Amino acid sequence: MEEAKLKKFQPKKLQGSISLVTGAANGIGLEAFRKLSQNGSTVIACDLDVKISEIAEEISAQTGISSLPVVVDLSREDQIRGMFREIIRTYGGIDVVFNNAGILKSAKIEDVKIEDLDLHYAVIGRASFIITQEALRIMKAQGIGGNLVYNITKNLLHPGAGMTAYGASKAFAAHVCHYAAKEGGPFGVRANIINPDKIFRGSRIWENGVLEARAKAKGQTVEEYKTQNLLRREVLPDHVANVLLSLIDEEVFGATTDAMIPVDGGVI
Repeated sequence: MEEAKLKKFQPKKLQGSISLVTGAANGIGLEAFRKLSQNGSTVIACDLDVKISEIAEEISAQTGISSLPVVVDLSREDQIRGMFREIIRTYGGIDVVFNNAGILKSAKIEDVKIEDLDLHYAVIGRASFIITQEALRIMKAQGIGGNLVYNITKNLLHPGAGMTAYGASKAFAAHVCHYAAKEGGPFGVRANIINPDKIFRGSRIWENGVLEARAKAKGQTVEEYKTQNLLRREVLPDHVANVLLSLIDEEVFGATTDAMIPVDGGVI
């Protein structure tokens, strides 16, 4: 009984840390938000969806850890920088950034609209740069290191047809990570990439017929497409969120930076 009481009141692993998760209202971002909070981190939960406030309230009630929901349009530089001003005003610093938010409009090169190309770059590429710029300044000034983690994509190394706008924008974000690792390393800031593939559950980028269209293009059923990997299993948001927790754990990956971890079931 006494041992159970002691365990109950032991501090959680991430207690006292401040984390930012973009795209926190659904899919991978939501699971990352939940797991960071469960482990004691105060999370700034950023999303374009106004429901992020309700989601944050629910997760905080479940975990007993406060969070800060922020509605942000990541295509707007002023809103991103404003979010960081609020983070500094509220918490004074930041320890973990999970660059996760994204959009997906599938089209072959000759069919890509320039406005869609620009939007992908703004939300995925440029936003990752601005977030990294702001976070790295803070982490360097703090002098206690930090973690920058980027949700990129299997498409970085294994591009799929019809994904030019998405894949090219993710590639830009990946290179931001590489430079952040080099420039942040001397200050103890680690920057790493997670490369997931086909994370459907809870993800909005696969809605509105996108999933069905991608499966049809491969000549597969939706279920076949979901498990098109060496392990023949669906990859879930939980799998990615657990890798995130491992990457920011100093005891596990404390000597690792500028790395890419695949979470794809094995590319065929």
